[in-house]
Amino acid sequence: MTATVPVLVRRPPAPAARTDRTVPWDDAGWQVVTVLLGPVAARNPDVAMALLAGADEAVAAGRARWRRCASLLVAGRARS
Repeated sequence: MTATVPVLVRRPPAPAARTDRTVPWDDAGWQVVTVLLGPVAARNPDVAMALLAGADEAVAAGRARWRRCASLLVAGRARS
């Protein structure tokens, strides 16, 4: 009697799921990011999460700066 050895076959990562529904503009950017990070996440989830966290921090910093500048414009204290 011969023993059978299981053979592991690597499958390519599945493409990111697409949605046909309309999304708010804030979510549309993240859909693009997840489609781009899909292959990275399939190979190394830790790297994908680090990239996503860095992008999230950059977006939050940009929004905070925009709000500060907008509040200065409304208050009439804009730099010339």
